[in-house]
Amino acid sequence: MIRGLFRFLLNVLRMFVRALDLVVRGVFYALLIFGLGVLVSFFFHPEPEVQAGSALVLRPVGTIVEQAELESPLALLRAGGAPAGQLRLADLVDAVRKARDDARIAALVIETDELVGGGFSKLAELRAAIADFKASGKPVLARGERFTQSQYYLASVADELHLSPDGFVLLRGLARYGTYFRDALDKLGVKVHVFRVGEYKSFSEPFTRSDMSDEDREATRDLLDGLWRFMRDDIAASRKLAPAAIDAHVNDIRGALAAAGGDAAKAALAAGLVDRFSTRDEWRARLIEAVGTDHEGKDVRTIEAEAYLALAADDTRHAAGSVAVIVAQGTIVDGAEPAGVVAGDTFARLIREAREDEDIKALVLRIDSPGGSAWASELIRRELELTRQAGKPVIASMSSVAASGGYWIATGA
Repeated sequence: MIRGLFRFLLNVLRMFVRALDLVVRGVFYALLIFGLGVLVSFFFHPEPEVQAGSALVLRPVGTIVEQAELESPLALLRAGGAPAGQLRLADLVDAVRKARDDARIAALVIETDELVGGGFSKLAELRAAIADFKASGKPVLARGERFTQSQYYLASVADELHLSPDGFVLLRGLARYGTYFRDALDKLGVKVHVFRVGEYKSFSEPFTRSDMSDEDREATRDLLDGLWRFMRDDIAASRKLAPAAIDAHVNDIRGALAAAGGDAAKAALAAGLVDRFSTRDEWRARLIEAVGTDHEGKDVRTIEAEAYLALAADDTRHAAGSVAVIVAQGTIVDGAEPAGVVAGDTFARLIREAREDEDIKALVLRIDSPGGSAWASELIRRELELTRQAGKPVIASMSSVAASGGYWIATGA
């Protein structure tokens, strides 16, 4: 009986070893085939080219940021393995500006369906670059299956704006909604002690109030009204509409939909927000009409912004007389931390290295930060001050956010 048990266990072990061997071999061959495929595609994939009369395609996927960050494993897991996508503002602006002066580029095509968003100032800067391209006399064509407010703000600068017949333009103005925990904390018996200075310091209000204070409401309304005026006036100028007409549409969406029989696309067309409807095949035909087809006569004669920028890139990255650009993006924290935050020790070291590098003649600090640690902020500010005292110009450039500690570090410039 014991002999039979050992024989059985031995057979099970043999089967396990064989199965493991098959798995290992399978993984090895799969990796080998994948590696060969990568090599073949690398060496034999034709280089993209800019054909004369091409259209540059601006198809942003994800969020426009000052500096792209590597996705953490946890973030990738939450997203189902697909990175959300980040696009450097400087890359997009650079591509549009280069295309403006490139005789081979005849038009600019904008497709915003996969644009998640970006701070207002980033969208405005990219939009200004597109407007400059448009002022050169080259046409700008844009289309969306539908438009969120951010997508529409960017696309509305186009000469010709298309919308899917089943789409919509979601213009709704700007608002801020707060969540307040005072009642819940009282029920839990939690007492919050806050030490603050000034009437408009509202950071702690969610824990000490059940509603928005008058001071916070006043400051928020002033900020949002100002941003909306900029956005609305830009749209009105591009679409040749009165700002009051856009306000009227936003304030009476229900009426606009009722007048269009509940059809959001027709409501957008009636309001002058878009020029025409087009399905995807009609859009392709319009692009062929505008710029023609490629050498093979099959596809529209276009080049993606990323490929175009790679071809147009130069190698003057760190020549004598360079200007160093350091991006302070995210919350300011103490110590040395990875990308995604502004770590005091890390940024102090970067600024110090720029100051001591003889090839670097000036320093630009690009700020996109809501603030954070006062200690780390002062550490960064002091290094900027020392750089300025050393005779190197220091320029603070503010992006979408430069609040609290983010503004404090700018005072070192």
